[in-house]
Amino acid sequence: MVCIFCKEEKERGKEHIWPRWLQIVVEGNTKGMHIGTHFSMLNPNSYNIRIQSGESLVFGEVCKDCNNGWMNIIEMNFKPVLLKLFSDKNHLLDLNRIDRQSIALWAFKTALMINAGSNYRKIIPQSHYTHLYKNRALIKDVKVDIAQINEKKKLSWRQSPIEFGLAKSYEKEKFHNLLSVSYKITMQIKSIGIRVSFFPSAKESGYEIDFSEKNKNIRIWPHTKNISFNLKLNYDNIDDFDLDCGIKPAHNTWQA
Repeated sequence: MVCIFCKEEKERGKEHIWPRWLQIVVEGNTKGMHIGTHFSMLNPNSYNIRIQSGESLVFGEVCKDCNNGWMNIIEMNFKPVLLKLFSDKNHLLDLNRIDRQSIALWAFKTALMINAGSNYRKIIPQSHYTHLYKNRALIKDVKVDIAQINEKKKLSWRQSPIEFGLAKSYEKEKFHNLLSVSYKITMQIKSIGIRVSFFPSAKESGYEIDFSEKNKNIRIWPHTKNISFNLKLNYDNIDDFDLDCGIKPAHNTWQA
């Protein structure tokens, strides 16, 4: 088995897409059922539906060295931060740099595993896996946002390219080409929503990933102060949070 991260031929690990410790914390066991569904924008009827237990929802192209080494460290750094958020939602207001880094790194790693191991087309390039392995850091142009969600789902995710944005009037074709290779993967863990989004060469192209309802979420990576964030204003469900993400130009020369 050639590992998707280190690209070396090694013994296969058992990388759970939803980590076992997280399933136990949230659901009490690893037997919960998870549904992966691939939707077509051209066909509203879903297809390629796969139902698996949390124990069998694994990705097989990760070696034991990566799984039990640096990936496990990311998990263990994230766990106490998540537990603190569960016990006190006010902690969202005072996440320090280490907390934000722990959440963002875990979210990026988990987003990679979701896309690699689920029944959805591969929208995350191999270079992102290689970058995480070599640098233990998020790749340039990846953003991580966090929010609260009213509808209580234990564990859920959504994944797709970023669906919409505002193009500069003189480069609409280039903009749509970049949009087609963007991605966003939104996760829900009980009442906590975490969204990982990527738009290539955003700064060089004069674009940025926007989140329109700034009073409902916080950009934790790279850290962006949001003085209007209000703990009392939550998203109704994961779909609302997932869709509240688009691309806008850094300047006002654009067209829809």
